[in-house]
Amino acid sequence: MHYQNTPWPKEIIPLPSHATRIKQRGFCHTRLMANFIRHNLSQKININSNSLIKNTYTAAQHTLNKKDRLTAQKNTFQVTNKVAKHVALIDDVITTGSTIDACTTTLFKHGVERIDVWSLARTP
Repeated sequence: MHYQNTPWPKEIIPLPSHATRIKQRGFCHTRLMANFIRHNLSQKININSNSLIKNTYTAAQHTLNKKDRLTAQKNTFQVTNKVAKHVALIDDVITTGSTIDACTTTLFKHGVERIDVWSLARTP
């Protein structure tokens, strides 16, 4: 998306992983992506990595079949703090879109009006 004639998001929200998954990995990959992207943007946008959390531990998406992926993320995210009205949600790979759908549904329920999704890849 180009932001020549439209406003930039007010916040970048890295798609959250569950605390257990972050502990297993030793880092949160989407937070690293958000920091890298923010550092390289001409616009300085705040990163909000504390307001959207994953409150339910689920199996890694790559281990599930398509049918299970479509339902695994439902109701697993929660908003815990104030979120801007216009945000960019960052994910590494979008496959079925179910994780993005679960996050955007939760954010819209908490007053977010516009969500731009920034992803490195989209699989067919």
